[in-house]
Amino acid sequence: MTATAPTPRWTPANLDPRQRAFWRSTATINAVPACRRSWKTEGAKRRLVRAALTPSPLPNRRFFACAPTQQQARDIFWADLKALVPVWALKTGNPDRDIRESDLEIHLRDGGLIRVAGLDRPARVEGGFADGVVVDEFGDCRPDVVEEHILPMLVRPGAYLDIIGSPSGRNHWYSLVERIKNGDLPNAAHFTWKGSEVLHLYLGRERAEEVLSQARASMDEDAYLQEWEAAFTSPRNQVYYAFRADDHVEPCPYDPKETLFVGFDFNISPGVAILAQERRYKGDNPKVNRSEDVTVCIDEIW
Repeated sequence: MTATAPTPRWTPANLDPRQRAFWRSTATINAVPACRRSWKTEGAKRRLVRAALTPSPLPNRRFFACAPTQQQARDIFWADLKALVPVWALKTGNPDRDIRESDLEIHLRDGGLIRVAGLDRPARVEGGFADGVVVDEFGDCRPDVVEEHILPMLVRPGAYLDIIGSPSGRNHWYSLVERIKNGDLPNAAHFTWKGSEVLHLYLGRERAEEVLSQARASMDEDAYLQEWEAAFTSPRNQVYYAFRADDHVEPCPYDPKETLFVGFDFNISPGVAILAQERRYKGDNPKVNRSEDVTVCIDEIW
């Protein structure tokens, strides 16, 4: 990314044009619903550290790396941010003093601060202004956390917010992206990419295709589109929305040697009961894993 890397953690990045556009974006709000393992979180981490290390006349700048919970935020950001910030940028040059493990804070020589915080308690980031914020896994955050708690903090010149994560249905994440795409939010940008478009940049084409093929084989259609093709799949009015009669229906006679399970549902009228057993599969359906027990539904009573 730069001629001289600040630390060894700043490894070279081979970017797709859309990822490069995100890296260079100067918009106040950047929404990045993109596939798993595709540089969106890495790019946001680097953007945050780059902003924090860029000289500024503004005093006591504050930067936040956030996720739905404190533990998630620690797991996603803390180790990498410590590795991305060079020792010369620390307040005293002493990591033991300037990197505060208990508070998840990195104190910088210009008076700046980088803090990792979980948004299950918005007070962790409130109480002042913010010069840069990253929110990861936004689909799992509280719907009101950005507009009610973070955007009011972006009052200083150059302040920005990166919102990233995989799509998760037609929820508040989807609504925010649609508002940006429709031009309803000022100075906001939208970036997205699919696994089929970018994974080969990091894994090579053969390995990328292996990863995607394995994901397609092990996930239902909606989950695959969501996680690997960055699609906001619409909700369906089915409990088992991946159900296919051709794949999941075949004769399942009662086996008197196996335990019989009866499941009741009294929330509808008339009440219903399902009769099921768990057994090792002996059929010839190639889509069923023969190494594990499967639950077979024998009959229903209603």
